[in-house]
Formats: sequence, structure tokens, C-alpha cells
Amino acid sequence: MDIEARARTHAHELSETDKQVLSYILEHKKEVIELGITELSQLVHVSKSSIIRLTKELDFKGFSEIIFYLEQSLNRKKENKHADQTL
Repeated sequence: MDIEARARTHAHELSETDKQVLSYILEHKKEVIELGITELSQLVHVSKSSIIRLTKELDFKGFSEIIFYLEQSLNRKKENKHADQTL
């Protein structure tokens, strides 16, 4: 399940801080995959622990797994865009 689907599934369980972090991640996917957890926490003004809690709330094993799914999502979008252009 991708990060967007997990976000929808767990939306009712998330705190306001979780929602703030998740919103940033979803709106800045390309940038986030280049960041470490410390850099992300500084950008969204939350603790690293808050980000780790969010990953657990979304049933990820950790921050690196979120990055993996973000990369997969971006790659799928690139492939779909390329396929649409060749039609």
C-alpha cells in the first residue's frame, strides 16, 4: 500500500502534528526523498520523534521505508507520464 493510501486509511488516527508532517511529505515528495529525518524535522518544526511516531502510525517500519515508497510513487508517475506521451 502506498503512502497516500495509508494516509487515507489512518487519517482519523493522526494528531495535528502528524497531519502537518504528512502534508509536507506529500506536497514535497521530490525534496523529501533527498532529506534525512533531521533535516525534515527542522523544515517542519517538529522533533525527530514526531516523525518516527508518524511512520509507526502509518504502519511503516521507519522513515527509510517512507522514503522507499515515495521513490516508488515518483517512479510510477514518471513511467505513466512517459507512457502517455508515447501514445
